[in-house]
Amino acid sequence: MSMGTQSTEEKCSPTASEALAVEITVDGVTDPDGLIPLPILISGTIARIPRWAETSFDDHLEVFWLQDGREELLFEDEYPTGIVPLEIEVPIPASRMAMNGIALLYYIVTAFGMPDPSPRKQLIIDHTQGPEEILVKAIFTNLTGNGYYNCLTLPPLTSGIIIIIPAQPLSRPGDQFFLRLQGYRTLNGSPGEDGKDIVPEAVDTFARDLNAKEVAEGFTELVPFSPCIAPLLYDDSITAIYTIARGGRIIGRSRAALARIDRGIPGDAPCYS
Repeated sequence: MSMGTQSTEEKCSPTASEALAVEITVDGVTDPDGLIPLPILISGTIARIPRWAETSFDDHLEVFWLQDGREELLFEDEYPTGIVPLEIEVPIPASRMAMNGIALLYYIVTAFGMPDPSPRKQLIIDHTQGPEEILVKAIFTNLTGNGYYNCLTLPPLTSGIIIIIPAQPLSRPGDQFFLRLQGYRTLNGSPGEDGKDIVPEAVDTFARDLNAKEVAEGFTELVPFSPCIAPLLYDDSITAIYTIARGGRIIGRSRAALARIDRGIPGDAPCYS
């Protein structure tokens, strides 16, 4: 469905005092610039839309794909009873991602008679990219022998934790480094069924362009107590995964490093709370 030079999103100006539509997410796309990994381009993926904050009795959802100036409707549904799923899945088949270039993915939710467009999510489609190399894990420092951070950790957790990124023999100066940390309500970094054990507020990201010294010798990242560590209390865990990109294309991804966190004190509130 071609919509001319002005997208449907641009024709809508939200009038609600609080936006309902948040950014859409796409399974398997973790690159901050939106580069879609080659396996996802081949297999297809799922876009996910969380239920908006306020529902009415005539909600209407439209999901759009904009590429090369052409806007197409990917998905449309109505929720006349006000019952909206916690999450709406929108399949993106491999055929949709067959053409190299930049696509924008977004949706419009109409509730209470007012259309509200989501932010546009950029997706980079590049079938010429090679397979990602598996990189050595990051290293959590100052863990106990059992791999824990706890109330006796020194320096104290409120000072943050230091993560070591080893030397990167496959990298060059100027490559883009991206580190993501995520907390879980499990000891093994498992998200649980349907992601129920992911702690959404326990997340942090770090990015930099690597210099020659960092490539040759490695470097450290200081992870502050908030926002990622503070929400983790009893027998929780945190993972660290980093990627290296060159010219916007991911060339390597590390395996997940894991640390366990237990700030419990018998008969008392958790430390640093």
